[in-house]
Amino acid sequence: MILRTGFAPIAVALCFLAGGQSVAQRRFQPGSPQDAVMKVDEEFRIAKLKNDTAALGRILADNFYETNQNGNSRNKAETLDLWTDFRIASLTTDSYDVRITGDTALVTGTQTEVNAGVDKMLFTRVYLKGSSGWQLLSCMQFRNPDAGTAPSGARRAFDSGTPEDAVMKVDEEFRIAKLKRDTAALSRILADDYHGTNQYGHVRNKTECIELFRDFEIASLTTDAYQVRITGDTAVVSGKQTEVNGAGVERMLFTRVYVRVSGAWQLLSSTQSLDG
Repeated sequence: MILRTGFAPIAVALCFLAGGQSVAQRRFQPGSPQDAVMKVDEEFRIAKLKNDTAALGRILADNFYETNQNGNSRNKAETLDLWTDFRIASLTTDSYDVRITGDTALVTGTQTEVNAGVDKMLFTRVYLKGSSGWQLLSCMQFRNPDAGTAPSGARRAFDSGTPEDAVMKVDEEFRIAKLKRDTAALSRILADDYHGTNQYGHVRNKTECIELFRDFEIASLTTDAYQVRITGDTAVVSGKQTEVNGAGVERMLFTRVYVRVSGAWQLLSSTQSLDG
């Protein structure tokens, strides 16, 4: 199920904080999954503005993992420790899309943060629905750049038959499919609700991604490092990769979200940014 929000202004009263407001706040049908997800997302925004670590402790899943716009990665404990005293003057959600597949929600969009300067960013946040409601599993943000099959160096052996092994086999198939421009393989690997953001901020859905790789050639693509985190039927793979293409050599950070559908892992979201 896909729900895209419009970006036109709406006449609703927004909560004002000393540090700013969310200009993208929308009304969803009360009680809908989208309404529930975005209420938690707004609570996450406000908790950071207020340095409310108690609220963050409730919002973040135990397996939470994030990468910020400077390439710094943190788990839940490290994130809570950061927000004990790190202050930002303003944080606004400028636009967003919401996609929900089963108990996994993907929120993507743009935001503006004011701290030492003004950072305009793209973000991808993954929420999981558990017994206590929606919790934030993964968050990746990076600065908005618009406002031959080489072996994967990070390939490691997992115990055969484990969920991690299954996820990374599909992730490796995704890498090779891009190198070989294998659109049939990409069609199988990408979920119908797939959403990708590349290192230049270009956004593509499944159809657009497949169309891109009919002609787009990359000389080399290696996975240099990665981590796998699995919660239920959702897997988050984060790490570093190097791509050689017409622009030269590009070293990137990435976050890919896989969902298990009918026993098979499919790629729901891919976000990458230039490293450094």
